[in-house]
Amino acid sequence: MRIVVHGNSVALRVRPPRERAADGTYAEVLRAAGHEVTTVARAGAMLAESFATLEDDVVVRAPEVVVLQHGVVEVCPRRTIRALNNRTIENYYLNGVLGAPYRSGGGLDAAVHLGARIANGLVRRAATLLGLRWAWMTLPRFLEVMERTIAVLRKETGAQVIVLGINPTSARVEGQLPGTDAAIAAANAGLAALCVRLGDAVRFVDPAQVLGADTSALVPDGIHYSVEGHRRIAAHLAALLADAPPSAHARGS
Repeated sequence: MRIVVHGNSVALRVRPPRERAADGTYAEVLRAAGHEVTTVARAGAMLAESFATLEDDVVVRAPEVVVLQHGVVEVCPRRTIRALNNRTIENYYLNGVLGAPYRSGGGLDAAVHLGARIANGLVRRAATLLGLRWAWMTLPRFLEVMERTIAVLRKETGAQVIVLGINPTSARVEGQLPGTDAAIAAANAGLAALCVRLGDAVRFVDPAQVLGADTSALVPDGIHYSVEGHRRIAAHLAALLADAPPSAHARGS
C-alpha cells in the first residue's frame, strides 16, 4: 500500500536517538512490513507552512493512505516568541521550511546567537513573572488548516486519511509549561470531532489510547516516541490499514 506520512519531528525522530538501523520510526516499521512508505516530516514546521508544498510532498505520489501528524508545534502553550526561539537553536531545523545556512558558532554568528539567547531568556522570564503563556497558533486556526489540508488530499488523491493526535506529554513538560496537558486534550478532541464530521474516509487515532497509561518509556522526552513507542503506533496503523476500504485512486486503477 502506498502511504505518505506527513508531519513534524514526532514522525521523524526516535528518542533516545537510535542505536541500530532497526530502531526505526513507525513509517520505517510499516515499510519493513511491505508497505511503500514516504515520510515528509519537518522539525519545528507548522501545518500551515507545510500546506504550501502539499502537491510536491504528497499529491504527486498518488498515495492510497496519508497519515497526518501535526499539532504539538502549533497549539501547545509557550513562553517564547517563535522566531526568536528558533534563532537560538543552532543547526537543527534542517528542512525547507525553517532551515538556515550552517552557522559555525564563531565570530558574528556567535554574537548573534548569544544575543538571541539573552533576549529569549528575558522573554521567558517576563512571561513567567506575569503568568503569561501563548500558543504559536490558535486551536480554531489549526483545525481550519487541518480541514483544508484533508480536503485537498481527498480531492486530489482520493486517499484515506489517518490523523494522528498529539502525544501525551510528561510531568516535566507540564511542570515547565502548565496547561500543556489541557491544550493537548482540547486539540485531540477537536481533531477527533473533525474526523467524525468528515466521514468514514478520515480516521482519528489518539496516541494515548494506543500507548496506554504509562508513557514515560514510550514518549520519554514528552514529545517524541521511543523505539517501542514507534513500534506500537506502527502496529496500530497496520491494523487500521488492514481494515481500510480501498482509496478512490485504487478503485479507479
